[in-house]
Amino acid sequence: MIRLVTFVSALLCVAGAAEAFKLTPMRYVLEPSGPGAEITLRLENTYPVDLPVEVEVFKRTVGEDGKEVRTSGEADFLVFPPQSLVPQGAEQAFRVRYTGSPSITEMQSYVVVVRQLSIRDPQIGSGVEVMLALGTAAYVSPQGATANLSLSVAEQAPQNGKASIWVKNSGNAYGYVDRFNIALTTEDGTSATVPSTEFAAGLESPLVMPGSRRKLEVPVPETLAGRSIVSASIAPSGD
Repeated sequence: MIRLVTFVSALLCVAGAAEAFKLTPMRYVLEPSGPGAEITLRLENTYPVDLPVEVEVFKRTVGEDGKEVRTSGEADFLVFPPQSLVPQGAEQAFRVRYTGSPSITEMQSYVVVVRQLSIRDPQIGSGVEVMLALGTAAYVSPQGATANLSLSVAEQAPQNGKASIWVKNSGNAYGYVDRFNIALTTEDGTSATVPSTEFAAGLESPLVMPGSRRKLEVPVPETLAGRSIVSASIAPSGD
């Protein structure tokens, strides 16, 4: 049995996890305690066989380079049932409850992953195992948490046509770098706006953690080419 090719074959032949099962909701915000600390995830098995699955929880952080790091978040959550065999065409409810510190002061980010356990796929052929997973974004937020983003220039001289810009979040909620445009200004006062589609597309994660910062590489418009970038500011998306 060739396990390395198995996963690739599954993605190509089954066309992704969404065709094997559907999971809702995919993004949600929980409270640190009380009734709002719990949510029900619903999985629909659209696969032609019974589907064995398990649920895992990971805590998610994002570094200054924008890379996402996941560590175990099992200690902060109670999931019931943690495993299930979902009959063909049936639906399974999973109760997900945050049980971590009720006195957090900053928003926390987790990924609740529903992972398919090993099964045989009759549509692909014998001897092939299909292993698929879907991750839902879970945020645990204290009441009234907000992001507060600001920009600064990391290096005034653009490199390879791009300006290095720091995005700082002094708030206590996660911020998103794909929800605003960036206005760049040169030393002679010339400005131009770069839409988020030009610097946020393809990022591993759009998040900026509370009390943290991350660096963006922003394409410099032709109208500013050859000049130093001395300031950067947030411009509302859609301008």
